[in-house]
This record gives sequence, structure tokens and C-alpha cells, in this order.
Amino acid sequence: MRSGLPCITAKTAAGAGPRARDLDWIIVCPGGLTDAPAVGKSGWRRRRAPVAWFPRAGAATVIAALLDEPGTWHQTHGLVGGDSPVAAAVRSIS
Repeated sequence: MRSGLPCITAKTAAGAGPRARDLDWIIVCPGGLTDAPAVGKSGWRRRRAPVAWFPRAGAATVIAALLDEPGTWHQTHGLVGGDSPVAAAVRSIS
């Protein structure tokens, strides 16, 4: 068995809870998180794209921006590094 499979199974199961309830929710799936400084830019991973690393501080900035944009709720977002400023990246999916 590959070591990543139990983690993927656990993440999938964890996401099912919010989806099944009458709540506003956003699920953010960064690849791997690093301690590198945030760069203020992001992008979105599409299905079957390779996993990418992303700074923790940058992920927090993106999550805050997603919470301020109701058009991003009730969706799962795969977070990766990119060339778009965070605000523009969030607007592109809302």
C-alpha cells in the first residue's frame, strides 16, 4: 500500500461532514505546506494535477480571502502556487 492513501481517505471522509450539513463551508486542499514566507500569489489545482507545495502563511491569506467571497462557498479548492495575486485568484473562482 502506498503511504499517501490513508491520508487521502481520511481527508475525503473529513470533507463529507460539512458537505452533508446545512452549513456554509469551504474546503481548501493545499498540497504540502511549507514554512516559507507568503508571496501574495496563488493558483488553483485542477483534478489530477501534481501536488504542489504552498507556504502556510500564504494559505492563511487565501483562506481569509475565500471566506470573504460567498461565491467560493460550498466548493472544494485545490490550492497551489501561481502568478495571480490572491484577490484576483479568488475572484477567478467565485
